[in-house]
Amino acid sequence: MKYSILFMSLLFLFSCKSQDFKLEKTNDIKLDEGFYVIIPPAIAEGSSSIKVTLNFKEFDKATIELVGFYFRGNFIVMKEVANPYGIQGSVPEKNSTIDESFPFELEPFEVVLSYKVDNKMKYAKYKVKRKISLDDVPMSKSNH
Repeated sequence: MKYSILFMSLLFLFSCKSQDFKLEKTNDIKLDEGFYVIIPPAIAEGSSSIKVTLNFKEFDKATIELVGFYFRGNFIVMKEVANPYGIQGSVPEKNSTIDESFPFELEPFEVVLSYKVDNKMKYAKYKVKRKISLDDVPMSKSNH
């Protein structure tokens, strides 16, 4: 009896935690364009990073606030970008530390947007595509 009460208590606590990060079934914010670009290191000893850009269709900024997004084991906090309906951030390409508290299981091409609607936190999943930059294209000897 004692173990069943303990088990039920733990189950209840874990179910409450998972509900904190429940994905929305319908997104309040519609993605217009979502992509990521792999940025090579500036120096030979450096490491590559990935820059993610999410541009959304217009939404009511009076009631919806972008907070940040989850991508490849990282949470990127909202920063001001040129597009008032967009969000952007960078993460290391090879993440050596795995955050055990990362709340979502995502494919490498998926992001989860964290946003507030009337001060209530919500989460929505989107797919992003890789955008090839000029840095990804090897230059031939004639181009040097």
